[in-house]
Amino acid sequence: MKSKTLESLELEKDILLNIRHPFMVSMDYIFQNQNYVFFVMDYVEGGELFRHLTTIRRFREDQVKFMILQVALALGHMHEQGIIYRDLKPENVLFCSDGYLKLADFGLSRKFDEGEVYTTICGTPSYLAPELLLKYGHNKTIDLWCLGTLMYEMLCGIPPFYSRDQKRMFTDIQIGNIRFPSVSRHGIKISNDGKDLIRKLLIKNRDKRIGAKNGIKDVL
Repeated sequence: MKSKTLESLELEKDILLNIRHPFMVSMDYIFQNQNYVFFVMDYVEGGELFRHLTTIRRFREDQVKFMILQVALALGHMHEQGIIYRDLKPENVLFCSDGYLKLADFGLSRKFDEGEVYTTICGTPSYLAPELLLKYGHNKTIDLWCLGTLMYEMLCGIPPFYSRDQKRMFTDIQIGNIRFPSVSRHGIKISNDGKDLIRKLLIKNRDKRIGAKNGIKDVL
């Protein structure tokens, strides 16, 4: 109550209890005592994508295609239910024991109305979309930017505009060009189709980003 996060807690509860999707963590029970609210959720035993990415540094493109497809389907389902995820990052993507994925942690999610934009600053610095930094409002296309950032990081080992200098990183997110590692120097080969999709997901103008018009169908 003191931190004014009750509305966020209520929405996360509603998402976990009511939205059922193969690639999203769900919840079976919720209860509380005087001090805490307890979520009894799916047990996803394969660990975070972040941990696996840290271990092997990057994935093959066929693996990335398999995983990004699942994340895209989960995001599309949320958008159809009128919810923006807003916190896509490797730490929030979990591996099941069979190798499939589940999105987790909906604490930053919010309900949206078509045509409306929102000005809350939220997310991980290297995954922030230009519209957040420029403070002209975001909508569900923010999830598409994060999808492109995740895809790039899974293929290359780091986010596309990452820098230890946060000021420089934020400038590059707003106006910088996407650079792909060279095959000869880094040994990372990305197909033309893969590069094309990343570029379309990372378009600075949210209204021109792939998926802005027809949703996740365009991405698929």
